[in-house]
Order: sequence, then C-alpha cells, then structure tokens
Amino acid sequence: MSRTIRLTRIHALNWYGYKDTIPVEGNLLIAGVTGSGKSILMDLIQLVLVGDQRLVRFNQSATGDRSDRSLKGYSLGDLKDDEGGVDKYMRQSAITYVALEFTWPNGKRAETWGLRIEFTSAAEAHGKVTPFFIPAAFTRGDFLDTEKRPLDYSAFKALAESREGRLYTEGLDAYLRDMAQPTHLNFDRAVLRALHWRSASPFRSKREAFTALGATGLFAEAYDQNRCQRGRYMLLWLRSGPGAALRLGVVTSKKVGEAVTRVKARRRMREIFRRRRSLMHGAFDVVLIARASLPGAPFDEVAKDFVKLAERAGLLTGGTGQGA
Repeated sequence: MSRTIRLTRIHALNWYGYKDTIPVEGNLLIAGVTGSGKSILMDLIQLVLVGDQRLVRFNQSATGDRSDRSLKGYSLGDLKDDEGGVDKYMRQSAITYVALEFTWPNGKRAETWGLRIEFTSAAEAHGKVTPFFIPAAFTRGDFLDTEKRPLDYSAFKALAESREGRLYTEGLDAYLRDMAQPTHLNFDRAVLRALHWRSASPFRSKREAFTALGATGLFAEAYDQNRCQRGRYMLLWLRSGPGAALRLGVVTSKKVGEAVTRVKARRRMREIFRRRRSLMHGAFDVVLIARASLPGAPFDEVAKDFVKLAERAGLLTGGTGQGA
C-alpha cells in the first residue's frame, strides 16, 4: 500500500487573478503559453511550504533571478503600470487565502496548510500575514462569507477553531515547525530549503549577471552580433546561437533615473514583452535597453514602440531578424 501523502487541492483566492480552488489528481501537468499564470501557481506552492519571504523567489522559473513580483503585488493584483509615479492595482484592498490540501493514502485523513494575507489599502507595504492549519479538507466556499467575499479575520478564526484547526498568531516559525512534524507532513525543513528551486534558464534579467561571464556572456554575444533596432523609448538587440529561445534580458543604466525609476522601467519592458511573447517566433534571445525617455512615457506608447522594433527585427510579422 502506498504511503505517499498527496497534494489534492490548491486554494488561490485573490492570488493575482486567481479566485479558485484547483483539484489535483494523479500526475498533474500545469501548461500554457507565457503569461498564462503557471509561475503564479508555483509561487503559491513555494510560499505555503517555505513561508519565509526572504527565501521565496517569486517568478524565479521565468526570469532566472529575483523578479519584481511581490506578496503585495500578488494580493492586490499588480497591473505593472503606474499613474503619476503611483503603482496601479486591480484591488485597492484585499483578503487573500493561499493554501494546499494534502490527503493521506487511505483517503480518510486530510490537512490544509496555508496563509491568510490582508492588505487594508494599497498604501501598506507588507500587509498582515497569518499562517493557519486545519485538519480537514476545505472547499472554496469555506473561505467565503454569505456574500461570496473572503472571510474576515474573526469569522475565519472561528471557522478554523470549529474544525479543530488553529491560526499561528505567534508567527511563521511555529507554523513551519508543526507542518514538518512526523505527525503531519513529515519532511525535513533543512532539506526543503536546500532543494529550493532555481531557474533552469541561464539568461538572467540583469546585465550585471552576465558581464561577470566575460566575452562568453549572453549579453556580450548579443552586442557582438550587432543586430540592433533603435526606437524612441528603447533599443532591441537580438542574440542567436545555442539555447536561444526568445528569452529576455533587460538593461537600465543610471541615465534612466534613480533606482526606483529604473526598477519601474524594467518592469514595464518585461510586462510588454510578456504580453507579446506567445506571438513571437524565431531562434533568438532578446535584450531590451531602456532609453531615458521610457519612464515618463505612457505605457501604451512604450508598448507600440516595442511592437515596431519587434516587427522590424522579425520577431512578429515579417522581417528576418536583421539589424538596422
């Protein structure tokens, strides 16, 4: 008889665009085009199991480095745009529930482990995170009130306690300690942290990560191949060769602005690329270099500039990937 404890449900309520409970049966494949939300679910799983946000690397599988995604961005729904320098979100406040349900081999025992996350406004930097454990299976409806909104703190606390569960008001350490115990999920926390995944992609999003590789670096290869398209807000370089598969690298120099401005410029370029990635073709990697004019330009104008460059480079319709 199998002794395997299986993941049987993923709860994602107000986790970016997800407001769902996803059943897991047998061997599950999460597939989709770039930007469809695969890494969003992977980030949920690692957050529930690892807990410590200092160790969690959101969107690691897609970027090869720590991306600009954050707990706040997932809970409020970061639109990756700003208005007057203020970030824009889907929700101005949110209660988020992320949780994993595990079922024992006999099917008679289930446990739900997760985090309740609350941001009362978009002005909050970190929000309130409360880990929880419930020794039972939960449905999507269990997390919602009669008006189909996520339960407030008092209602959820009462529900958890009525199911003989608990909220870890003392913090993550106790939650992680209990979850790993032989009487629960029975795993070695140290091993889990040591095996914490890294990206399979070597093409990182920061130029500094490649200059250390010298002439063999992927950024250096792109520049050496001299296939460049110059736009109003950015420059687009192509790299061909081993491993080229429409991966993205972005560069923002100090000419673009202060650190916060450079971060927003990189976010814009990544998001514009992500939205069009599934429409592109060609055995190339892409390097985008921001011009100083990019941060102050409307998002739609920057996107149009990218489309023109991608068309001229042969990544979208027409063209052969040749430089200007």
